[in-house]
Amino acid sequence: MAISQKRALATVIALLPAFLNSPIALSMGHGPMVSIEHFNAHPETVWLNIGTSRQTLTPSGDRLAQFEMGGGRQIQVLKARPAAASGTVIEVPWPTGSALAFVEGHAPVNGQLVAGQTFRGLYLMKSQEAVRLQNDARNFVWPVSMSDAEPVKTSNTTERGTTPTQPLPPWQPRAISKSESVQPDLGQLMQTLDVLTGDKSFMLDGKEVRITERGGADNRTLTQKFLIQSLQDFGIEAKAVPYSFNGYNGANVEGTLWGADRSKFIVVSAHLDSVRNKGADDDGSGTASIIEAARLLSSKGTLPVSIRFVGFDQEELGLIGSRAYASQIKPEEKIMAVVQTDMIGYDSNGDFAYHAMDCDRADSKPLTRVIDELNTNLSLGMKKVSACTNRSDHASFWNKNIPALILSENFFGGESNPCYHQKCDTTDKINKEYMLKLTTLQANAALSFALSAN
Repeated sequence: MAISQKRALATVIALLPAFLNSPIALSMGHGPMVSIEHFNAHPETVWLNIGTSRQTLTPSGDRLAQFEMGGGRQIQVLKARPAAASGTVIEVPWPTGSALAFVEGHAPVNGQLVAGQTFRGLYLMKSQEAVRLQNDARNFVWPVSMSDAEPVKTSNTTERGTTPTQPLPPWQPRAISKSESVQPDLGQLMQTLDVLTGDKSFMLDGKEVRITERGGADNRTLTQKFLIQSLQDFGIEAKAVPYSFNGYNGANVEGTLWGADRSKFIVVSAHLDSVRNKGADDDGSGTASIIEAARLLSSKGTLPVSIRFVGFDQEELGLIGSRAYASQIKPEEKIMAVVQTDMIGYDSNGDFAYHAMDCDRADSKPLTRVIDELNTNLSLGMKKVSACTNRSDHASFWNKNIPALILSENFFGGESNPCYHQKCDTTDKINKEYMLKLTTLQANAALSFALSAN
C-alpha cells in the first residue's frame, strides 16, 4: 500500500465513531458487521446493473454484491462497467469514507438513495448512520466492500475439481411420486419448535435445561447440543464443527446419514441462531424442519448417496457459519444439492404462497423444478411466488458454484412477517399447516435428490 493510501486510510479510521469497533454495539442485526473495509480510503466509482428478478444479469468477475429490491427487481453492484448487460446500468460515485449499503428497515435512512425505494434500497451514507441502522435488529443492513469482488470462474455448472473443454450440463434430478414420499408429523415438528423457542425444556447430561433465546453464546451452544442429541437419537452421526472465520468464532452442527456412496452428499440445512429472541419463525421453523427430515430419512434404509443435516451458526451476523462451512468442504466431497429452509412458518392469510428460489442459476434451476413437481405429485396446493435473494445460507454455496435452493415463506411477495427480528416472533404466530407443507417439500426434495444421484 502506498504512503498516500495509508494516510487516507488513517484519516478514514479517525473519522469513524468510537463505538464502531464495539462488539456489543454491533452484536445484533442481519448482514455482515460494518467494519473499516466498508469505508473506502479514496473516491471510488461503482456501476449498478438493475433488472428483473427473473433475468440472469450479466455475470462479472467484478461483482461486489447482488440484492433483491422487491417488486420483481434485483440489482448488481459492480466494480467496473459491464461490457454487456441485460438490465439498466447506472454509474455511482462513492465518496471517501462513506458506506454503500443495501438497507431494508422500518424507518427512513439518513443518506442518499441510489437505487430501489425507501425502506428497501441501496444507499450512500455516513459511517455513523450505517452503524446506527445496524444497531437495530429490525433492519437488514448489508454493507458493500470493494474487496468482495467475485473471482471469474469457468462456469457455474462445471463439476467441482474438473476443467472440461465444454461446460457440463446441469444435473437433472427427478421428483419422487406420492407412493415413494415421506410424511412429516405435525406433533413432532411442534414439540421440536417448542424446545427451540424455550417453551419446553429438554434433558441434557441428566439436567433439565431451557433455550431462552438463540443469539447469545450460551444459548447457541445449548441449541447446538440439542440438535446433535436429536440427530443422534435417529442413529445419525452428529458433531459440532467449530470455526474461526472473519474474526468470528462459532460452531456449526453437522449430522451425516451415510449412504452407499460416501463421497457424494445432499445437504439439508437451516440456521440455528436468532437475534436474541425466541425466533420461532426465524429460524426455529427451519431448524425444526431439518430435525423432522432427519427423522424421516433415517428410516429409509441406505440411500444411494449420503445426506448431511446442517445447522448453521451466526447467520444473523452475515452468513458467518455457512460461509465458514463452505470454505471447509474437502476436495474429495461432492455436494450434489443444498436445500435451505429459512422462515417457513408465517402465512397469515392461508393462501399457502411461498418461495423456492434459485435466482435463475443454471445449476440450481433443476432443483426448484423438483419442488414444483413435488407440489403437484403430493397434492400440496402450494402457490410459488417468484423472488430472488442472497440473504440466507444458500448463498454461501452459490459462491462455491454448488447447486442450492432456499425454501421460504412469501417474504418478498407482500406477506413478510411483522414480527421479523422482533420479540413477538413466537410460536403462536406460526401457521402449523403451512409449516407442515413446506417441511413436506423440503424432506421429499432431499429424498428425490438422494434417489436421483448417480
